[in-house]
Amino acid sequence: MKPGRISLLGWVLIGFVLGAIVGLVVGPPIKLIKPLGDLLVRLLMFIVVPIVFSAYPLRSS
Repeated sequence: MKPGRISLLGWVLIGFVLGAIVGLVVGPPIKLIKPLGDLLVRLLMFIVVPIVFSAYPLRSS
């Protein structure tokens, strides 16, 4: 990796810290966009679960 570049773990930790800070600053009013977060999680599961279950038979053959 080139010097000065941030690794994937670094980006994940930065996102975690920024999310915690925003959660502490904004607080309860953020519940207004909770349905959007729930929708995002459901859409991700809608995509990931079929990919995992379809990849399993391909791997075993």
